[in-house]
Amino acid sequence: MGLKNRIIYFVTFTVFVFLGAEIQPLINSAKNDRSPASKIESGTCLELIKSFYSAERKKLTSTVIENTANDPHMFFRSFPPLFYRLMEKNKWEKDFSKLSKVESIMAGDAHMENFGLKFYNGKLRLSVNDYDDLTRGPIFLDVVRLMTSARLAGVEVDEKLAEDFLKKYTKGIKGKNHDFSNVVKDTIESSLGKPVINEHQISIGNKIFIKKRTPNKELTSTQKEEWQKLLHEYGTVKDSYSYVKQSGGSAGLTRFEFLVEKNNELKWIEAKEWAEPAYDVGAKVTPPRESDRYNWIITYDRPYTIPQLSSYNGQTFYLRSIDDRQTGVALIDLHKKDIEDVLMDEAFALGDFHQFFLKDSKDYEKELEKLDYRQLVETVKAMEKEIKAAMKDVTDK
Repeated sequence: MGLKNRIIYFVTFTVFVFLGAEIQPLINSAKNDRSPASKIESGTCLELIKSFYSAERKKLTSTVIENTANDPHMFFRSFPPLFYRLMEKNKWEKDFSKLSKVESIMAGDAHMENFGLKFYNGKLRLSVNDYDDLTRGPIFLDVVRLMTSARLAGVEVDEKLAEDFLKKYTKGIKGKNHDFSNVVKDTIESSLGKPVINEHQISIGNKIFIKKRTPNKELTSTQKEEWQKLLHEYGTVKDSYSYVKQSGGSAGLTRFEFLVEKNNELKWIEAKEWAEPAYDVGAKVTPPRESDRYNWIITYDRPYTIPQLSSYNGQTFYLRSIDDRQTGVALIDLHKKDIEDVLMDEAFALGDFHQFFLKDSKDYEKELEKLDYRQLVETVKAMEKEIKAAMKDVTDK
């Protein structure tokens, strides 16, 4: 979806790092203070970031850093496991002991540009709209991550804003109604008038992509045959290409784009490569089964075309239909005066997402009422500093 982005110097352990040894004592000691990101592991911050990803994704790290070098929010977006490792290093559970124990389904990558309009049972709603990082864990981390996103996007996160945010979030948790901002209302109205397929990107008459995401590649004849078998329920593939996203949380993962026709109806089907959720990678915990993740998605997200999972070349791909009416929030499209209003809408939407999976939210609601807004603001500001320090570390080379 769519908005806009230290070397550690030590001598004692140089030999060990060179040999690739993991230095656990350094990790443990770093967790006891608010040292910069580069000191929380046995190497540089760049090495830490690379440790989160597969060999193929590591190759793109330098490109992603280059693309986010001047944008802290985009850097934050591009390396979500880093946020969870930093929260762990700063021992967030001590500051929010009871809230940290409430576990359910978390969005996993809650930030201001991961919300948008999605169809749910035929109606557009503002919701979490990127499900790559859905997982099970402490849901309050979604709250801290979204507020950190706002701070990095230029919102003044103070006690008053934290209070307002928590009120909207709690309304969502309680399943109450919310009066959305004019920005969201206008977006819903304009989206309802759009066609399913964007004709600036796709020629319906020629059944081809006329505007492709970059950098892209044409599929080989073998790839086309294999994907046609996998997509036979959707129809006949008329055009296709693949590309690897260069920034954002899914940077380095392959996506295949298909124009598929069935019963004279053209659909845009995207196959997104799945990886382990960011929270599980960053917090170093066992991820849920892919089937569980899929079931959570289809329980919460009920679009016109039901998404599917498919295996290709030993990798799992998430197949979804691209509908131009389902507009995502993009910071670049918002006036500065509207960003805070949209944030409050997203706070409600996040609460609504969490209540969807919580069996009983009463104890959680009680703990939210006791929350010290000052502590929340301090945590968000600390995370802002950590993210910016990490970005500076990997870009000042």
